[in-house]
Amino acid sequence: SLTVFLPRPATDFGFLAAENAVLVVLFQIPMTTLARNWAPSVAIAIGASLYAVGFLLMAPLGSFLPFFVPVAVITIGEILLQPSVTALVAMRAQAEDRGKAMGLLTLANRSGSAVGPLVGGSLLTYGGPWFLFSGTALVAGAAATGYALLRRPPRSANGAQASLRGQESNAGRP
Repeated sequence: SLTVFLPRPATDFGFLAAENAVLVVLFQIPMTTLARNWAPSVAIAIGASLYAVGFLLMAPLGSFLPFFVPVAVITIGEILLQPSVTALVAMRAQAEDRGKAMGLLTLANRSGSAVGPLVGGSLLTYGGPWFLFSGTALVAGAAATGYALLRRPPRSANGAQASLRGQESNAGRP
């Protein structure tokens, strides 16, 4: 969808892809090191929030040069989100089901890659760029909110919040 919307020839999309690649090479290790001490759901929520901000920044753009900023924001979000999703799936799945869980994660990723261009192209055609990019930002923001809520400890049977590890109770805390 982005190649259709760019106000320059689609061949210039390569500059944005190159920017993404360079940023991944430069920031993958530092960002992963920074996020290592965070719960995966926190890194995912921050990454999804950066996706939302990046796509929201794309909505009003009409020239090529400003696209470098949202692509950088989205790339940093991607660097935080992708490894953390894998870690979260590995942590949440039972040992005997990790292979199935990773397979489902891969299926979900590939399904999005398969369906995304069709949906994005349709939204761009029938709703315009603002609708496409702000709608994508809304979905990413909802995902960020979901992962932020996932970080909150579950409530125990007596209504108190249990700890993240499930070993102690935080009775009296909201």
